[in-house]
Amino acid sequence: MKEKMDTEFAPCERSSRDEINRQSGKVTGGITLNAIMDAVQDPIFVLNNNREIVYYNKRFAEFNALSLESNLNGMRPGEVLNCQNADKNPGGCGTTMLCKYCGMINALIESSLLGHPSSKECRMTMQQADGMKALDLRIHAEPVDIDGERFVVMHLSDISAAKRMQILSQVFFHDLMNTLGALSGFLDIIGGETSCLPVEFQGYFERTKRLSAILQDEIGAQRMVATAESGQLAPNITSTGSKKLLTQAIQLYEGYSFARTKKMIFAADTADVPMETDRLMVSRVLNNMLKNALEATEGGGTVTLNSQSDGDNVIFSVHNETVMPQDVQWQIFSRSFSTKGKGRGMGTYAMKLLTEKYLSGKVYFESEKGSGTTFFLEMPAKLQKNA
Repeated sequence: MKEKMDTEFAPCERSSRDEINRQSGKVTGGITLNAIMDAVQDPIFVLNNNREIVYYNKRFAEFNALSLESNLNGMRPGEVLNCQNADKNPGGCGTTMLCKYCGMINALIESSLLGHPSSKECRMTMQQADGMKALDLRIHAEPVDIDGERFVVMHLSDISAAKRMQILSQVFFHDLMNTLGALSGFLDIIGGETSCLPVEFQGYFERTKRLSAILQDEIGAQRMVATAESGQLAPNITSTGSKKLLTQAIQLYEGYSFARTKKMIFAADTADVPMETDRLMVSRVLNNMLKNALEATEGGGTVTLNSQSDGDNVIFSVHNETVMPQDVQWQIFSRSFSTKGKGRGMGTYAMKLLTEKYLSGKVYFESEKGSGTTFFLEMPAKLQKNA
């Protein structure tokens, strides 16, 4: 006989112990499944239509420091995890008004009722003996039918560390850019008074102003890559020209120490192609292309920039006279790979990420003995808003 109680959100009916045992036996079906599921490093559990656990792997028990001998069958996920809302209604997990905003319950309901996979994030506060613990979870629910009966397999991933890092990163970039913005504004204010300074100090002021602009650009590039990786970057389409973007890249690196003894020139046939695109994203890609070329060029060498129209596309290129070793060519776009040492390697990865995911284009290179290395950025001259 199923118990009937009031609920403020999801149904609260419970199954009998005999029903739970029957369903548990149907799901487990033998020792092979248990062995496979226990080998999985993340918590996995199976629920019936009443959102009750009928199977779980040992990682699920360990996740909440429970004894492996504990019998969790018949309980609901929030009850096992000691969610602070699970006991606020006699119906248990999923039956309070607050549960309407629970990613775990909503993923379970979508999967069970609609019959398709559902992935959501879940913010949960656990009640523990030593106090509260906040969790950020990624929940994936997948419906399965066993002998004509609907169950939901749920996979749980703890993303608390990643969420904390994301928040810290956002706060860090925001505060740092605000500080640099204030510094830049201050430099602009005192810029009109530099004529009162000795000549040698006027030069220092100009260098300080350029270093401030370079630092802002570097931090902006890192923030853009972090946002792009999380899928939260949205293109801002404006009008510009291909040669203007290349010129800005040259002007940016003129103040760098590694560029002072090297020439940056336009190819003779460089065209100024009209563009409607995200100017900042394209600039990030071009800046990285130019920086890599400059770093690979010996003192006194030349880096050549070009842009051409190819139908509806624009093709940028940056050429230097150095040939990349074969092992570098094979790994050049891999995340965290760098010829500059450990902890580097975001430049070429960022080029590929921004171009292919957000600019509807492609980045590639040619590197051969006798002709040097050329990186290409090929993309639509007019970026569609839904790209």
